[in-house]
Amino acid sequence: MRTIREVSSLFVVCFFIVCIPAPCQQRHMQLLAPGVGWALDADRLYWTTDGGAHWGEITPSMTSTPRAIAGLGVRIAAVFFLDTSSGWVVLSRYEDSAKEWRFEIAATVDGGANWSITPLDYPDLPPTLRDAIGGPAGMCFVDSMHGWIDMAFAGNSRPGKLLSTDDGGRTWTWIGPPVVAGAIRFVTTQDGWLAGGPDSELYVTHDGGKSWKEIALTPPPQVGAATDATRFLPVFEDPEHGFAAVNYSGPEGTPPKFVVYATEDGGRTWQPRRVLAEAGEPSIGSPLALSITDSMVFVPAVSSAMTTAVVGIPLRGGFSSNVVVSSQGVLELSYADSAHGWMRRTDGKFLSTADGGSTWADIAPPHRPTARMGRGANAPVGGSTASSWLSADQAGSEAPGSGGGGSPPRAGVFPLGQARSADSVLLNSDPLSFSTRPGLADSLRARLAFMSIDKTLMKR
Repeated sequence: MRTIREVSSLFVVCFFIVCIPAPCQQRHMQLLAPGVGWALDADRLYWTTDGGAHWGEITPSMTSTPRAIAGLGVRIAAVFFLDTSSGWVVLSRYEDSAKEWRFEIAATVDGGANWSITPLDYPDLPPTLRDAIGGPAGMCFVDSMHGWIDMAFAGNSRPGKLLSTDDGGRTWTWIGPPVVAGAIRFVTTQDGWLAGGPDSELYVTHDGGKSWKEIALTPPPQVGAATDATRFLPVFEDPEHGFAAVNYSGPEGTPPKFVVYATEDGGRTWQPRRVLAEAGEPSIGSPLALSITDSMVFVPAVSSAMTTAVVGIPLRGGFSSNVVVSSQGVLELSYADSAHGWMRRTDGKFLSTADGGSTWADIAPPHRPTARMGRGANAPVGGSTASSWLSADQAGSEAPGSGGGGSPPRAGVFPLGQARSADSVLLNSDPLSFSTRPGLADSLRARLAFMSIDKTLMKR
C-alpha cells in the first residue's frame, strides 16, 4: 500500500471559462429499513414509513432564507441518515455579496419531523481555497456524535479536504492531509474508507481520518487485460467481515469484468469472491448501480436483448457466475435486506420490491416544483403514480450485485426502451457544478484562483 499521491496541477483558464472536473455523485434515495426511507427530488427531501404508499416532505430550510428553496438557489448538497431516526442534511447557497458558498447543516433525531439547523462553520481557508470550494463530495456519521465531510475543491487531481465533528455536527474542524474528493464510509470512529479521485482509487484510514493509505486490490486472472479499475466503497457486516466491488475495464475491445472482493480481517486483506462478465465497454469512473446487504450483491444484469433484470447474487461460497452485469437502465439501487429494495431508473421511474426483485411497484413521490411544506413538516403528500420523478440527468449509485452459486439469481425484468446508459449521466443538482455557479463570471479572483488549487491544498 502507498500513501495518497501528492499531485500538483494547473487549471487552464481560457476566455474566462474555467474547466473543472465532473462533480462527485450523490445518493438520491436510500431504503433504511423495510418500508422506511428517504428520497431527494429537485432539492426537496421526502420521507416514507409505509414503503412509498405515502410520502411526507421533510425538507429543512436554511436559517437565513426561510422562503421557498426553489426561488432562492438553496441546494441540498448532501444527505446522510444513520438509521430511521437520526440524519443530517447539508444545505448550500451562493452568497453573491461574499462571492462564495454558504453552508448550513440540519440535524434530526425523529426522521425529519423536526430539524436543528446551524451554520457549517470551519477554520478559515486562504482566499484561493475559499474561491475553489465546491461542497460535500461525501458525508458519513458513525454514531450520533462523530461524523465526517469530504469537501471537494477544484483541481485536476480532484482534491478534497476532510472535516470532522465530535459533537453531532455543531462544530467542525479540518483534519489530516489533503485527500481526494469522493464518497466516504466509516465503520468505527477510527476506521474509514474513501473512494474517489481522478483514478477512482480506494483509501483507508485507521486514525479517524488523520492519515490515509491507498488500498491495492489484486485483479484475479479472469480480469485479463481489463485492468483499469473503478472502485466502490466497501460494505461491512461487522468490524471484520465486508465486501468491496470493483468494475474493471480496458482498451477498446477488452471484455469488462465486475469483481466482488471479501475480507475477514477488517479490510487488511481482500480476496476475490465473485467474478462476473459485464456488457458494454465502461470507462474508469463509469457509475454502476449496486447494493450489498445480507451477504448478497444486487446489480442490474442482462436478461435478454431488450430487457434488464436486477439480480441478487450470494457472496458466500462459489466464485464465478453466468450473470452478465449491465450499466444500462438503472441509476441507483438500495436494499435494506435481501427482500426489500428500491431502484431508480434512467427513465425517471422510482420502483420498490418486497420479494427480492421478482416484482416491482412504482412508488415515486409526487413531483411538485413550487409547492413546499413548512420546515420539518412530515404530513403525507399521498401515494404516487408519477412516471417521471427523478430525471436521468441526476445520477448516483450506492454499492454492487448478481447471480451465482449454482442456484439461479432472483430477477425482476423490465424493458429498457429508450433508457440511456448510466455512464452518460451527470449530476446537475449539486454545488460542485462550478460552471453554473452564480457570480463566478464577475469574480476575476475566482477565475485565477483555480490555477494553483492543488498546490495550495498540499501546503495546508
